[in-house]
Amino acid sequence: MGDFEYHDRIIGPLFSSNSSDLYALSKSELWWSSHFEYLKEHGYMMRPRYRPGWKASFKPGILTALYSEDGQTILHPYVMDALRISDSYMVAMKRVKVSTGEENIANFFSNEEHNTNPRNRCIRVLEVLPVPGNNDEKIIVMPWLRKVMDPRFRTIGEAVQFFQEIIEGLQYMHENNVAHRDCARNNMGMDANPMFTRQYHPIKPKKRHNWSGRALHHSRTRCPPTYFLIDFGQSRMYNPSQPRPSE
Repeated sequence: MGDFEYHDRIIGPLFSSNSSDLYALSKSELWWSSHFEYLKEHGYMMRPRYRPGWKASFKPGILTALYSEDGQTILHPYVMDALRISDSYMVAMKRVKVSTGEENIANFFSNEEHNTNPRNRCIRVLEVLPVPGNNDEKIIVMPWLRKVMDPRFRTIGEAVQFFQEIIEGLQYMHENNVAHRDCARNNMGMDANPMFTRQYHPIKPKKRHNWSGRALHHSRTRCPPTYFLIDFGQSRMYNPSQPRPSE
């Protein structure tokens, strides 16, 4: 989240005298909302907050918004959650600049050769959508991943599995002449669907997706998740015929 976005969505409302504007759609949310019908036509349904004609179900005020499903804003201006209409599978839709090459690297590790390799820990691309009227951006559709630290690790073995998969994934990228170059905790995620008895909410993951109660889960030991590397905006692919650089 950029500084201006952070101020507009977090800092600004705290000092606003007009509490009714506290959870109005931000500029980035309006962008997604304006593409609702386009994304629906391609098989993806965004939450009620981003549907045409949305009106808040909560009264003005920060507490009522925080405890309402349609008061939950997106975590990042360029990433939107949605459900795949065909099977209610939760996905992440990310706006990317074509110039960054992120789409190319993500697609490279999502092709049939790499997608079937168990050592490949790069998030797979489900679909790439063009942005109507904008040739400089595309929308990458991927599985929605949960933060790797939630829920917490309970055993040493669970932590070992996490490190083993991530290190193995980085090694696999390097073997294929790609450097991630931004391997921070926020750029890792886990497919935690096997752990949860019911689908969790993307913004309030301790709650069920339909906001009907707490999202209960099994331990990582009983139902192991799968860990992935994400966000290839800083990644770089190198020519295999040339000496490997050291960065």
